[in-house]
Amino acid sequence: MKKNKHILSAKWVPLSPSEGKLPSIRITAERKVDYVELDLDIDDEAVAVLAEAGWEAIRKDREALVGYAITKALTDLVKNEKEKNARHIA
Repeated sequence: MKKNKHILSAKWVPLSPSEGKLPSIRITAERKVDYVELDLDIDDEAVAVLAEAGWEAIRKDREALVGYAITKALTDLVKNEKEKNARHIA
């Protein structure tokens, strides 16, 4: 396993001006939650309207933005690992 494995797969991640790197993130607690995933059939116009509304709603919610960034990074990491493992098996 590599020492300096990058978890965030974003093309651009803002860095701390004082440290020159992403500041540390500590997990302080965990909770088990139930959730439902939905497959939706949405036309392009509805996607555009909902995306704009979502952007306006989340833009000022820093905690929601951090949650999205971490969720996206971890989802991409798992996806990339699965793809890498599938290539090794094939």
